[in-house]
Amino acid sequence: MRRVASFCHPNDCAVSLRLVDSETAAALEDYKTLTLVQERQGIYEVHRAVSPWPGHAFVAHWRRPEPWRSLSVPQCERLLCLAASSGHLPSLDAALAQYGCRLDKKVLVAAAASGSQECCERLLGFGLSLDDDVTAAAAEAGKLPLVQWLAARLGSRTADSGGFNTAAAEGACRGGHLPVLTWLLHRPSHECYVLHTRHAMISANAGHVELLEYVMRRVPALAPAAAADRQREREQVAAEDGAGGSSSSGSGSGSGSGGGGGGGNSSRREEEHELSEEAAVQRHWERANVLTAIAAGCPVEVLRRHYDRLWHWRRPLPPLPRPLPPPPPPAGGGDSAPAAAAAATELHLKLRHRFPAEAQNHTETRCLELVEAAATSPTPCWADKLDLLLSPDRLGPALGREALKRCDSGSWVFCNRIRGRPDLLTRLGHLRAMGMVFGREVALEAARAGYADTLAWLWDECGVPVDPQPQPQPQPQPQPQPQPQQEWIDVVATAAYGGYSLRLLRALRARGAAADLGAVAVGGSIEALEWAVGEREAAEGREVQVLAASTAWSVLQNGNAASLDWLQARGLLPPPLEWVKHNNVDPEREPFNFQRAKLWLELRNQQAAAQAAVEAAAQAAQAGANAARAEADAARAEASKAASKVAVPDAEGDDDGNVESGAAAALAAPGSK
Repeated sequence: MRRVASFCHPNDCAVSLRLVDSETAAALEDYKTLTLVQERQGIYEVHRAVSPWPGHAFVAHWRRPEPWRSLSVPQCERLLCLAASSGHLPSLDAALAQYGCRLDKKVLVAAAASGSQECCERLLGFGLSLDDDVTAAAAEAGKLPLVQWLAARLGSRTADSGGFNTAAAEGACRGGHLPVLTWLLHRPSHECYVLHTRHAMISANAGHVELLEYVMRRVPALAPAAAADRQREREQVAAEDGAGGSSSSGSGSGSGSGGGGGGGNSSRREEEHELSEEAAVQRHWERANVLTAIAAGCPVEVLRRHYDRLWHWRRPLPPLPRPLPPPPPPAGGGDSAPAAAAAATELHLKLRHRFPAEAQNHTETRCLELVEAAATSPTPCWADKLDLLLSPDRLGPALGREALKRCDSGSWVFCNRIRGRPDLLTRLGHLRAMGMVFGREVALEAARAGYADTLAWLWDECGVPVDPQPQPQPQPQPQPQPQPQQEWIDVVATAAYGGYSLRLLRALRARGAAADLGAVAVGGSIEALEWAVGEREAAEGREVQVLAASTAWSVLQNGNAASLDWLQARGLLPPPLEWVKHNNVDPEREPFNFQRAKLWLELRNQQAAAQAAVEAAAQAAQAGANAARAEADAARAEASKAASKVAVPDAEGDDDGNVESGAAAALAAPGSK
């Protein structure tokens, strides 16, 4: 049975196979946990649900309010995204019935990335709106039917706008989905969309070679220099687009520039002669950007194939000349050194004016970006791409190594590209052998990734300092509270704002940190909020007071609806109008966004209803008191009236007197008989 389970998804084993019988359940006792999320490649990637999705188990567990009490705001948002991404409408309904945070746009983006039209419609019914991010997510995932539905939903006027077309085209290039792009380019009865160099850059960065070639054939700025090559590409585009061709191709306009050696250079010069200097420089930069993207994301064969086509600079211009040695003094005498320097400067300026593209010193910006892209490429052939660029018929060994030496290994771009690379030690060793120098920032990236061997190598072999040299600091002034205590406060606030677990908050509290109620209310769970209130009351010896308006506003801005409801039920929120007055916001003119405005208005209405209920109860109590008082007054009046009817009779007797009064008179005069 274990062998059978090894061929199944763990979710299937947990929710189906284990339920066959008791023996199977005992054999598969390790399959107890359900996986809901796919591993993300980056922190900005949308949350995607795992397949197969355990829909029945999800609904059975998360339709109840109890499990949501322990979830922080980030966890609630992630669970909503997973339910939307699953395409399972009952799961999304169960999550929407219990979620305790604002409904963010990222939930709709997750639904679009899954291609689920039903989930998108349900979320739109909850007040979310369509935008370019939703379109881009659907196109990047290759969900052509959903992209078409979005176009129909937006209407012809909006769907033909630049925002929708651009988002769909860039998403398709990022995901490598040619059917989505071709549909966009050839939609009937719609204006054709025109591709640009940025679409080629997006495709190249993502490593989609087929789509890159498709786009390059349709962008005039990337057309080959030779006329025969341009004609061949025009014929290929016509064959791909049909007999009529595509009005978006335009690659046969003859305005492209590029290089292929030999005759290509002369052809390029003829084309550049027809362009303004500014347009020529812009075109060369666009081509270099595409080549840099190819070096970053595509295999070495693609870089080799397009290098001559896209790299304009064949050799660098010399830098601004130093003053030349003075020639022999003329017969008339005089100093010729200033004249020689002026002549050299004039010659250099003429070269810059005659060849504006070459005047961009490619040993600096362009060359550095190209070499750095190859050095940090995620492809397995990154070393081959470096060898290609440093070959004599490309940049050359001297120029390439000089570029590597000048690459800033401490820049955010370099560190972000090498982050988490499994071959980091091998890569850094190869780059160091080629002349690259590393600093403390690379060591920090190795430490963040947990690469102890790389960190030791940077310290021992490269001489990277463990810590920067301490700088002399002035004598610190006395602080209101000790620095360690302030650091603890900052740590707790960061953990609470970030929605970290209650277990971590308790551990920090056990080490002397204070419970930050406001921070917990902003990002924490209901369980964490209850704990923070209890800790505050125990520390202060009194009940927690109403939160400040600024704190309530922060909770609203972060969308922690569960915290707001909990605080509202306990009377710990100030009136909502105080929030916006404190933060100088006019809710009628600046509604921050629909979801926050909706939440704010709901809270205001709840407080108004609660206040009205209190006033009604007070009025009812007052009315009851008045009625009781009236009844008491009436009873007293009746008693007084009854007492006034009792009269004492005279000696002869009073026919109108009371019987009891006569008896009393008789007893008072016994000798009257």
